[in-house]
Amino acid sequence: MENAGFASPSGKLVLIVDDDESVRVALDTENDGNREVLARASEAIQDIVKGKKPKLFRGATTAFQQKIVDFAADNTDGDLELFNRLMEYSQAHDQLVMENMTRKAMKVRAQQGMGLPPPSQPAQPGMAQPEMAQPEEPMQPEQPAEMGALPV
Repeated sequence: MENAGFASPSGKLVLIVDDDESVRVALDTENDGNREVLARASEAIQDIVKGKKPKLFRGATTAFQQKIVDFAADNTDGDLELFNRLMEYSQAHDQLVMENMTRKAMKVRAQQGMGLPPPSQPAQPGMAQPEMAQPEEPMQPEQPAEMGALPV
């Protein structure tokens, strides 16, 4: 997306884009960090298409993986080997993505003044889930005591 914009005589930025992906990225005001991540995904895709094995990207996010998966689904008709290589590369990032997204969530919580979430143990396969606390029986209104009588 080189030279995607220029300043008009009025001083406003005019954005010129040539594809839907560029429009989506240009209008996405919440994911300014995703541009680099998506560019890295594109580079990795091109390397895999050329038969190379790119290194794992330590900054991988769900957007990084999604770009690779989308490319694999949309552009590998009839080439199962290429599809599998792309999917394997994406899946190789699962642990990094979980760590990065957890870190990002913690940062957002801190910025919102929410602090750290309460500690919990992740559910493991085959282990019973903790039961939800059941509501107590509704309280019955106390019967009025007779004058001078003590409640039993």
